Amino acid sequence: MSTTYLSTEALAHLACAQQTIEEHLLRCRTCGTNRPCYNRIEAERVFLRYGRLPRRTPGLTGAATRRPGLGWFHCP
Repeated sequence: MSTTYLSTEALAHLACAQQTIEEHLLRCRTCGTNRPCYNRIEAERVFLRYGRLPRRTPGLTGAATRRPGLGWFHCP
């Protein structure tokens, strides 16, 4: 197994793409569309190009706060 190191410019592209994806989650706050917008698709392509995955930030979408009382151990 080999280790791959990325250049500073590649890491900067990934950081920019990460920020774009966080701004365009679920319903795009910037564009106002329900579908993935052009900016998010381009950011996802950056991660694909470098063979990386975006970082996960728990609670960023606010999914747990949308429907209180519903969860893994609660009945609707």
